[in-house]
Amino acid sequence: MDLKVPDGDGLAVARHIRANSDVGIIIITGKGHESDRILGLEFGADDYVTKPFSSRELVARIKAVLRRTRTTTFGDTRSTDGPVLTFSDWTFDPGSRGLFSPGGDEVSLTTAEFSLLNALVQTSRRALSRDQLLTAVHGDDWYGYDRGVDGLVSRLRRKFVRAHPSATGFIKSIRGYG
Repeated sequence: MDLKVPDGDGLAVARHIRANSDVGIIIITGKGHESDRILGLEFGADDYVTKPFSSRELVARIKAVLRRTRTTTFGDTRSTDGPVLTFSDWTFDPGSRGLFSPGGDEVSLTTAEFSLLNALVQTSRRALSRDQLLTAVHGDDWYGYDRGVDGLVSRLRRKFVRAHPSATGFIKSIRGYG
């Protein structure tokens, strides 16, 4: 994030994010004084990058933050361990890879759909970026079309609605984020 945000203070945003989430935060800014860097880190940033910077350095820093925060941010969402979870009378059992409608019918999921749903359920009420969703579905080493996850989300939504017509709005998209 940049410290210059419309209608606000980037440090306050970083503090708010840190108070409510363990997501990785990298501050990217033109403010390079030592006091600015210290303040940014004390307000919750995991790293602080000053402009100008190389794209290779930024990618390396992002990967370092992801390595440190992955387990606390959204864990290994491809895992099949975990408790049975319920939401709006639906039941999701990661151990058996099962999704059950309010009527008790099992909803068939592909491996990718299961991984996506597991990531969403494990991080309920937290927004995940497209990159986080792709990592949850395909792993760290996957390189491909990043918009492919959009179709996967669409198919998962259709399966919810097909199994129970009132199941709209379970999966929400945030334009420009994920």
